[in-house]
Amino acid sequence: MKRIDLHIHTKPTKKDVSFTFSLDKLNEYVIDKKIDAIAITNHNCFDKSQFIEIRNKLKCVVFPGVEIDIESGHLLLIAKTDSDLTDFSNKCRSLEYLNDDIQSSISFEGFRKIFTDLSHYLLIPHYKKNPSISDEIIAKFGTDIFVGEVSNQKKFTVQLKSPNELTPVMFSDIRVSEDLNSFPFKQTHVQLEEINLNSLKYALGDKSKVSLSNNHSALFQILDDGTLASDGLNVILGKRSSGKTYTLKRICKSFINIKHIAQFSLLEADEEKAKKDFEEKINLKKSNIAEEYLEEFRVVVNDCLKIDNDKDNKNLEEYLSSLMNFAKHTYEADIYSKANVYNESSYNLVRDVELVQIADSVSTLINTIKHKTLIQKYISDEILIKLHKDIAKMIDDHNYDLLIKEKTNAIVVELKRLLRSKSSVPQIEDCDFISTYMNRVKLDKFSLIVEAIKAEKIIYTEEKYGYNVEVKCRNITSPGELREIIRRSSGDFKGQFASYNSPYSYLKSISEKTGVPNSEAYKLFCVIDYKVKNSYGFDVSGGERAEFNLLSELSDSFKYDMVLIDEPESSFDNMFLRNNVNQIIKDLSDKLPVFVVTHSSTVGASIKPDHILYTERVIDEESMNVSFKVYGGYASDKKLKSMTGDEIDNYTILVDSLEAGEEAYKERRKMYENIKN
Repeated sequence: MKRIDLHIHTKPTKKDVSFTFSLDKLNEYVIDKKIDAIAITNHNCFDKSQFIEIRNKLKCVVFPGVEIDIESGHLLLIAKTDSDLTDFSNKCRSLEYLNDDIQSSISFEGFRKIFTDLSHYLLIPHYKKNPSISDEIIAKFGTDIFVGEVSNQKKFTVQLKSPNELTPVMFSDIRVSEDLNSFPFKQTHVQLEEINLNSLKYALGDKSKVSLSNNHSALFQILDDGTLASDGLNVILGKRSSGKTYTLKRICKSFINIKHIAQFSLLEADEEKAKKDFEEKINLKKSNIAEEYLEEFRVVVNDCLKIDNDKDNKNLEEYLSSLMNFAKHTYEADIYSKANVYNESSYNLVRDVELVQIADSVSTLINTIKHKTLIQKYISDEILIKLHKDIAKMIDDHNYDLLIKEKTNAIVVELKRLLRSKSSVPQIEDCDFISTYMNRVKLDKFSLIVEAIKAEKIIYTEEKYGYNVEVKCRNITSPGELREIIRRSSGDFKGQFASYNSPYSYLKSISEKTGVPNSEAYKLFCVIDYKVKNSYGFDVSGGERAEFNLLSELSDSFKYDMVLIDEPESSFDNMFLRNNVNQIIKDLSDKLPVFVVTHSSTVGASIKPDHILYTERVIDEESMNVSFKVYGGYASDKKLKSMTGDEIDNYTILVDSLEAGEEAYKERRKMYENIKN
């Protein structure tokens, strides 16, 4: 296995933080991390003389390269070690203008004009790493792109297990400066013997030849001293004050997007504060469920807020009044008022939004890359393109028709103005009967929808790990409840509540007199009740609140890239840990790395971890400095090993850490057997 880092910066540009390059520090990094090959990939530039100096200094293979801003993403382009450096430098010089503007990027077509034969290079786009290159642009490269750079171990593992995704690699993206205090450990291991661009491309084309560690694809580096851990479930053991929590914090600082459940963090000594905190968490969950339940109703409310019923009625009254007035003056009709255009109505201009949406949808079906095979299974590109052309023609015809009507309306309005100036007969006012009618239909439907929303019903239930969550929707029963929903500590909402059973009047009153933003008005038509009950149907106790909080915290952890849990047994009993917590932790570890610090056999042994880490405090007798050593290995290993080569007996560690020693374990076991017998 060869350790490679093909993303290293040695020249600061406007797209970097400022740094002073140190060749000695780069050499130190390569030696410290035992790196076999690197690539120099500065932003949109290549310094030939600096590259030669680096290549002559380092003992590893050094590839020339460049990081290119293309189509709003980043692409690593790695050249052969024996490339014509002058030619490569000239090509890269064509990119340097991209550094003048931090937002600049080259088009795919512009890139291909510079780098014509892509078979001479290894191309690595930012794939699951910002700023990423889109799937559509990657598809344009065809088979020239088969590997992608990811930002963390979780994404690496997901990509590695996904047959249709690019081969993942993870690199340091380091700026090698003089003041670099610690070295990153984001490198990729590739199974090959001789390092050159062709062999590297061959190996990276096979996911089975790529990993994040030197000896096992399921292990990855977690600490800067080289300590490895499993991408599944890890248990951290050790004596008191041996550095378990310290190690957990070191892991936390080394990665991003971490869920860290600290020791005792879910317990609160103050009962009132604990209850208040629990209610706040419940309100957040309730709000999320309410948002989802009322999403379609929100669209209806926003549409009704645009309706001005008073204005519609006024326009209708003005029309009827002008019609009657016109009838009264018919005897005064003259040549001007007798003209057909004198009382002509304007065209109602309505754009066909749905037709545009259909066109966009068809365009998406045509341009999709990821699901192209599925789409073509049912409908060919030829038919989709023909459909899109027909829709485009319909849109053009519709827009042309609107344009003609707009011009006609303008002419009619001007003619009516001129005729009216010549006649004493009043004109009939315009009235948009279609819009007025549609608005009334909408408000009738709105009333029916509101009644359905207010009807008492269960909108969400969940029974999980011994707890029952039930969410109900019901009508608002008092001005006080309305005030609570609005979240005002004071205020008299009797006036607004008085119109609660007249939906449109209530909506207008809420919008105009409460100060509630229109975007939030849809929440004020019903009450969402969120209740958590124990298995007996009673409200949860203080201890049960903490249990439910832990279960919720763990259940929400799937959105993170790593989970760290510090001594859960400090807060909960063994039966709860064994029957509830252990299963969630195991489920989590199937998706992402999990680290659990524990002294409990219920967690440490019964949970059956993939990997064990043991921490040990070391005191230098001369300086009295304290350091912490970490041993690691699979749960099935007889020995755990440190990065310095020291070994420790796994069985002894497990029995001492989880059972208070072998003698105590045997004594308790014998006592349990005597009681049982």
